[in-house]
Amino acid sequence: MPRLLYRSILVELLRTTLLTTTVLVTVIAFGAAVPPLTQNLLGPRELGLFLVLASVPMLQYALPFAAAFATTTVYHRLSADREVQAMAAAGLSLRRILTPVLLFGAALLLAMLLLVHLVAPIFWGSMQALLGRDAARLLVASVEQGRAIRVGPVEIYADEAYIHPDRPPTGARQRLILSGVAAIEIGGAERRPITEFTAEHAVVDVHEGESGAILKLALVNATVQRESEMAVAVLPQAMPEAIELGGRLSAGPKALTYPQLHEARAEPHRFPQVRPAAETLAQLLRQDALWERLGERLDTEGEVWFEVGPDRERLRVAGGRIRTGVLAPREGASIRVSQWRGDTLLREARSEAFELRLDPTSAGGDEDRFELLAPAGLEALLHRGGRTQTGRWPQRIGELRFTDPPSAPSLEAAPLLAEAGRYAARPLDAAPPRRTLSRQVDRAASRLAQAVDRFQLDITARFNQRLAQALTAILMPLLAGVLAVRGREGSVLWIFLLVFLPSLAAMLCISSGEQMTRWDRPVEGLALMWGGEAALALLVAGLWWRAARN
Repeated sequence: MPRLLYRSILVELLRTTLLTTTVLVTVIAFGAAVPPLTQNLLGPRELGLFLVLASVPMLQYALPFAAAFATTTVYHRLSADREVQAMAAAGLSLRRILTPVLLFGAALLLAMLLLVHLVAPIFWGSMQALLGRDAARLLVASVEQGRAIRVGPVEIYADEAYIHPDRPPTGARQRLILSGVAAIEIGGAERRPITEFTAEHAVVDVHEGESGAILKLALVNATVQRESEMAVAVLPQAMPEAIELGGRLSAGPKALTYPQLHEARAEPHRFPQVRPAAETLAQLLRQDALWERLGERLDTEGEVWFEVGPDRERLRVAGGRIRTGVLAPREGASIRVSQWRGDTLLREARSEAFELRLDPTSAGGDEDRFELLAPAGLEALLHRGGRTQTGRWPQRIGELRFTDPPSAPSLEAAPLLAEAGRYAARPLDAAPPRRTLSRQVDRAASRLAQAVDRFQLDITARFNQRLAQALTAILMPLLAGVLAVRGREGSVLWIFLLVFLPSLAAMLCISSGEQMTRWDRPVEGLALMWGGEAALALLVAGLWWRAARN
């Protein structure tokens, strides 16, 4: 008899839960679609797909409440029809009466664990990818809202923007027209503007790349200013380097499954929340090793060689030494510089005032390049056609690549921070670029440590939030079952309100605790998150005890 009764109750619980979940998920998914719709990030074609994708993650919020509502309606009907009293009179205890709820809640708990850890993250990532797929619409939305579009090291501003209705002849997917344009390229450890573009209008072609959209800009009647050149150039057309949008709209740990979260905890440098800080510190340490290598070569061999520009000419610097990041002549000798094409000497010059420094235009790149600055009007010997004549040495030669650079450091956070710690502990004279790089290294190491800590807290918050969210799938139906058994005389909506309010409070505690944990308050955040769960469990236990006594 109990088996047949349990089967009947479970079927009713499942049927009511499915119907309620369908309604709740539809409403919540439409609510999730409102912000991107108002920001013009979704069109009519994408809306349906977005609603389908959003429905799966929203199950983690809808299922517990739907199960609680189903339990309330089913057990309230049993109680109102005095079937609960009949079961008690037949010798069934409260535990046996609520066994279907326990079984149903246990099944929901397993389903929720699979959902929050393995299924929902995939759909979160798909939702973010859908929002970022239409790069042209994303740019238009940013312009309409008065915001800059930030992509990697570039910030783009515009007064107006619209999508060209015709397909571009360049083979691009879309073409965007901007007017009143300003683009700023940010670089270096100080995160300062390197190149500034302004233009009357710009054409942006959106191409499809392997890892996302690629933007190619053409600025018309542009003004270009480079920090390194200290000059302003006016060009009828300027074309900055292409900008890759891949990974720009990453959802972070929210879009990572349970195994991926464990991988992220072990290798945080692979993720966009940490990687830029790791790349900055690695670049500074690479520059430190580069200066040391230059100093060693000058001390042991008396010369260093650079490749010049795209023509692969070579530049030889001899007779100097590097101290505290400065090229200085040796005692009683001047610095000798010569430029070669293959084995042919092109020109040479001597001076005690040559300056060798990192080329600011290479900041943030994968390769560090140098520039050689000479005193104005420095005389040089020019070798042409077998004849030697006097001329002028260029005041600046850029795009110098050291022919034997050190290997780039790993981007793993722990080795980078350890190397930065050893760097800070070295004596001032032991590191050639110490005076120019030490503060930058300290700041970059601090930013990397903060990024890693924030990322680890985000992962911790995500782990605990998912587990707490899953536990509500069994606590909320139990609370509804106990209250429905005891509330025979009340209306079903009143009883569900008594279930809904503490359940909603527990959900708010989970969400608030997650945010507090993510933002450097893990003790208070985890206490709030699990305190809400504990309070809900204690409420269920207390009501169960009172119902069992009566």
